[in-house]
Amino acid sequence: MNEFSSARTILDRSKATREEWLALHDQHLGASDAGAIMGLSKYQTPLSTYVTKKGLQPHQDDNDFMKWGRLLEDLVRREFPTDYYQKEGKSVDVFECPFMYESTENPFMCVDPDGFVTIGSFGEGRRGLLEIKTTTRANAKYWKDDQVPDQYYAQCQHGMYVLDLSFTFIVCLMDKTLLWRTVPAKRVFMSEMVKLEKRFWNDFYLADEMPGPSGQDTDTDLLLELYPRAEDVTVDLGDLWNVERYLALKEEIAAKEKEQELAKQQIIQLMGVAHRAVAGEHKVSRVQFKKPVFDISLFKRDHPKLVEKYTGFTSVDYPRIS
Repeated sequence: MNEFSSARTILDRSKATREEWLALHDQHLGASDAGAIMGLSKYQTPLSTYVTKKGLQPHQDDNDFMKWGRLLEDLVRREFPTDYYQKEGKSVDVFECPFMYESTENPFMCVDPDGFVTIGSFGEGRRGLLEIKTTTRANAKYWKDDQVPDQYYAQCQHGMYVLDLSFTFIVCLMDKTLLWRTVPAKRVFMSEMVKLEKRFWNDFYLADEMPGPSGQDTDTDLLLELYPRAEDVTVDLGDLWNVERYLALKEEIAAKEKEQELAKQQIIQLMGVAHRAVAGEHKVSRVQFKKPVFDISLFKRDHPKLVEKYTGFTSVDYPRIS
């Protein structure tokens, strides 16, 4: 079923196992990988993408959030047209898509659409991509003023490139509220995206060359897992500038934290007993709340056997640089 001139169908997900889908996905860069390759994702990096696709690390098991997000996808797809009509006064047709598509121009790129939409304001019969997300109010700042989180923006552009579509409707269930954003195709962004994805694919994936770390916490944990500690091994790093840079930054951060604490102390002193203060467009308030405190010493004295029963230890492997 090849309905796109820019892509070919390579899998019917409704007839494939999760293992078959993952195996094929690992032979491509999917839409969710685009943000990682471009440095726009909070959850993935080029390094984590590489080690997963190369089988150096297993795929992440579904957590509760991922599981419920997948289960809620059908509900969002079904209810979105009604919400859209009530709020926008226009009808939208939504179509589910079980297929995985591969780009004919760059076969290492693929996309697994959540579905497709046709919306009157974009012209009758014109089709767009549908992406469905779930999140909580804690991430509302990334969606304000018609914004879309960076990694989702890159995901939309990747999908539109592969299928040669001109817009994406990204629909998000935020707690109990359904919201949506229109993401138009941006050819300049796509050009840079394809360049970076092609570089990753050729220079790292095909060359079996691991990309360098990104600076995100994700890569620290990943590197420590990839290189388990060997007690009897010592290496000479030479006069490596990274060590000196790390120590210099550590001192800078400590100095900045002290400077920040001093600024806070000065604000407290200027406020005096005031509950609230304003400084131009900024607001300052003193907040009081009760914080539960667990008295471990008292618990140990009164319930020593329970402490012994429920106390465990975990191994922490972390570099100490001095």
